[in-house]
Amino acid sequence: GFALPFVEPAILASVIVLGLCAAIALRVPAAVGMIAVGFFATFHGSAHGAEIGTASALGFGAGFVIATALLHATGVAAGASLVRVLGNAQGRTVVQLAGAATVMGGFAMIFAG
Repeated sequence: GFALPFVEPAILASVIVLGLCAAIALRVPAAVGMIAVGFFATFHGSAHGAEIGTASALGFGAGFVIATALLHATGVAAGASLVRVLGNAQGRTVVQLAGAATVMGGFAMIFAG
């Protein structure tokens, strides 16, 4: 029943921070990762919830849960496949390069306005 402040800047920060974590292959305890992702997910969810319009909350929410699960599964499968096909070191390098590209995309969004 309330609006979160700084939704768009927080979403942009998530792109840069999580991209940077991938780029530098930062390893954190699972609890820390869950807190960080949960924090950013709150802002992403708020932005998507604002788009519900006249849709059914149940249908809209179910669609987002399914889409999010498919996106996450695709990302995990792609990362695991890269490591398996290219080998551990090269696969991780590709994932790190993707993280760096994500950071650059985040900064491009800042300067694009």
